Amino acid sequence: MFGGRKLQYKSLSAEASVLIGIDYFLDTLGDSSEGPTTIPTITSAVIQIEGKRIEASFLGASGSLRQAFLWDACNARGNLFPTGAYPYTVELSNDYPATYSGTSIPTAESNSLTTKVTGYAIIQNQRDSVFGSGWGLQGLERQLLQPDGTILLSGANERLPLALSAASNRHGGNATYFPLS
Repeated sequence: MFGGRKLQYKSLSAEASVLIGIDYFLDTLGDSSEGPTTIPTITSAVIQIEGKRIEASFLGASGSLRQAFLWDACNARGNLFPTGAYPYTVELSNDYPATYSGTSIPTAESNSLTTKVTGYAIIQNQRDSVFGSGWGLQGLERQLLQPDGTILLSGANERLPLALSAASNRHGGNATYFPLS
């Protein structure tokens, strides 16, 4: 015990990583208020974070779908990032067959419908903790100034860090954002 605090081990902070992606649903039966959706010929995703760009394309499908990437908290050179909030983008694109204007004659091209989602990947990296990799003191909180001018409040007694922005109410684990203005 250290001043009444206990040591606590968290494997997710010993080998920091986070799943980045998007879950979505394509309704081909028309059960939603929008009516039925045509199955795209190709579905693709582009995920970008800290110099890494992951692209994947799949044959179109319907129902509950997920496009995701397990980020290892390293930059494009393989350097591990410290505890912090890292912005990412996910671009999801569905490609549909195109036709000549006003006809049902198909063209060689396709029409793409793309959605862009942004967020923050919250990493709690305790690989180099003074108590040992992944170890921390239960109840100990750290305040970390982020490049965008927010403060990330990271607590050792929490399972994962939480990100919360006063402006947009973003959530992502157990750390809290506070704007400095």
